[in-house]
Amino acid sequence: LPSGAELLDNLSAFVDDLPELGSKVDETVIRPSVTAVKQVAGGALPKRDPVTTGQEVDDQATSVVSTVNFELNAEDLDADAKAALNAFVARLNKDASARLGIFGHTDLTGAPSYNQALGQKRAETVAQYLLFMGVPPERIEIIKSYGETAPLIATDEPSRDNRRVQIKVM
Repeated sequence: LPSGAELLDNLSAFVDDLPELGSKVDETVIRPSVTAVKQVAGGALPKRDPVTTGQEVDDQATSVVSTVNFELNAEDLDADAKAALNAFVARLNKDASARLGIFGHTDLTGAPSYNQALGQKRAETVAQYLLFMGVPPERIEIIKSYGETAPLIATDEPSRDNRRVQIKVM
C-alpha cells in the first residue's frame, strides 16, 4: 500500500475532477475535500449536514462484505474499525470491478431523526476513510442511512451490534 503522504499527494492532484459519489443514484452527495481526508488521518472528522439518498437498495442484489461497529452516540472510527477497514481495502484491491454501497445504522436509543442523521454521519465517516485508503471515489455508489429501521437485534436496549456501518457489493 502507498504511504499516507503519497495518497494525499495523489488525492490533491485529482480532487477537483472527482465525480460525485452518487452519480448512479438519485441522491445528494457531499464530496470530501482534501482537508476532510487529511482530518480523517488525524482522527477528527468535519461536522456537516447529513447526506440524503432517494433510492431504496435491493438487498437481494447485494452482499455484506464488511461491517464496522460504533460506540453509543459516536461516529468516529475506533482502532478495531480502522483495522477492519484496512483489511477490507486489501481484499477490495483484488476486485477492481466491485462497486460499493455504504449503509449506516443505529440502535433504538434516541429520536428517529437523530438516529437517521447519526447513521448518515457513520456511513460518511467510513466512506471518507475508504477514500483516504485509496479506494477510487467512483467505486462508491451509495452512501445511505437506515437509522434505527433495520436492527440486527430487536431490542430497545443499547446494542453495539445495531450501531454499525455495513459495506455491501452492489
